[in-house]
Amino acid sequence: MPESDTMPAQISSAPCPMCKKPAIKAYRPFCSDRCANLDLAGWFGEHYVLAGNTPLEGMRDSTEDLDRDND
Repeated sequence: MPESDTMPAQISSAPCPMCKKPAIKAYRPFCSDRCANLDLAGWFGEHYVLAGNTPLEGMRDSTEDLDRDND
């Protein structure tokens, strides 16, 4: 059986940012669904932060809506 039938094709020389294994085309830039989900969980858990300024004036905090809904 050819290797392409048993394993997804590897791409790029850049390793998976989570585990450093070779990236797989189907999960690029990750090597697996597991690593992709671990990264997504990091974003949802606010473990990653993008540098930037304070929120623009006129922008509401999303918690304001939650506070109003609970009243």
